[in-house]
Amino acid sequence: MAASVNSVETPVSGFAEHGWKLLVGLGLLGIVVGVLVLAWPGRSIELVGLLFGVYLVVSGVIEVVIGLVGELSGPGRVLLIVSGGLSLVVGAVAFRGSFQSVLLLAIWIGIGWIMYGVSRLVDGLASTRPGSGWDVLAGVFLLIGGFVMLATPFESLSVLVLVAAIFLVVGGVAEVARGLRLRSALRQRVA
Repeated sequence: MAASVNSVETPVSGFAEHGWKLLVGLGLLGIVVGVLVLAWPGRSIELVGLLFGVYLVVSGVIEVVIGLVGELSGPGRVLLIVSGGLSLVVGAVAFRGSFQSVLLLAIWIGIGWIMYGVSRLVDGLASTRPGSGWDVLAGVFLLIGGFVMLATPFESLSVLVLVAAIFLVVGGVAEVARGLRLRSALRQRVA
C-alpha cells in the first residue's frame, strides 16, 4: 500500500520530477546571454536590452512557477513570485528598445538580483539539506551584483554590461548546479 501512495502523481511531484530541467534551462539561458554580451560588448545597447528582456521574461515565468509549486520557505516563495512577476513586466518593457527602457532594465536587474539573492540566501540559511551552502553563495553573489548594478546603472554603461554579463554567467552556472542537485536528490528518493 505504501508503494502505491508514493507512486501517485500530484502537480507538485510532477513539477519536482521535471523542475530540475527548468532550473538547468534557466541557468543555460543565463550563461548563453552572458557569453553573448561578453562577446559583443561594443554592440548596440538595444541588442543588450533585447537579450536581457528575453532573459527576464523567460526567467520571470520560471521563477513564478517555482515560487508557486516549488519546495521553498514562506519568505523565499513570496520573494520569488514577486520577483518573477516584476521580471515579466520589465522584460516586456525592454522590447520597446529605447535608451530609457535600458536604464529601467538596468535598475530592475539590480533590484531583481537583490530580491532573488535574498530569496536564495534565506532559503539556503533556513535549509538543512546537503548543498544548501551553494544557495547561500549564490545569494551573496546575486546581492553583490544587484548592488553594483544599482550603484552604476548609467554612468558607465560598458561596466554595467560587463558586470551584468559576468553575473549572468555566474548565476547561470549556479542555477545549472542547483538543477543537477535537484535531479540527484530526486533519483536518490526513487532508489
